[in-house]
Amino acid sequence: MRSVSNLTWLSDIRDGQRSEAWISYNSSTQNLSVVFTGISDNSTVMQQGLHYNVDLRLYLPEFVTIGFSAATGNLTAIHTLYSWEFSSSLEVEGNSTDQAPPPSDRRRRRRRRHSKNTKLGLGLGLGGGGGVVLICSLVLVCFIGICRGSKGKDEEDNNEENASKGSVGNNAVEKSESSSVPKN
Repeated sequence: MRSVSNLTWLSDIRDGQRSEAWISYNSSTQNLSVVFTGISDNSTVMQQGLHYNVDLRLYLPEFVTIGFSAATGNLTAIHTLYSWEFSSSLEVEGNSTDQAPPPSDRRRRRRRRHSKNTKLGLGLGLGGGGGVVLICSLVLVCFIGICRGSKGKDEEDNNEENASKGSVGNNAVEKSESSSVPKN
């Protein structure tokens, strides 16, 4: 998620001043507006706002839940919601207690295409990741095998050298012993 529009809020939450906000969306003009109060020169209440043209049908499901959230960054504050209002010009045919209407064909196709793309992306991601893990494991096993093999070879070479030195030494001892033995 990334912000497409932002504005510095002219307010100081540490003063405990009350702020107001209005959020509206006009589906015919596809205009999303957020208007809020700010404080200028520590006394003048002014309205600030953000406006963005967006077709929310492309980003939201047919039915949504509305909620509120507040944050202050590194500071602490008590947030109180004094009132809120929601209105919609959505025209629903039939009794309001009826089940939700089925999604339009266009939305069904978009959801199906999105579902296929998601499954394809998931499969490629998991398959590619699994392949990388497999290759890294094989390289590690080969590396360990080569290291052990060369270490074993070094030990064999040392044993052969020691054996040949030992036999030379034994021969030398035998010769010296035989030279000190009196001849008859």
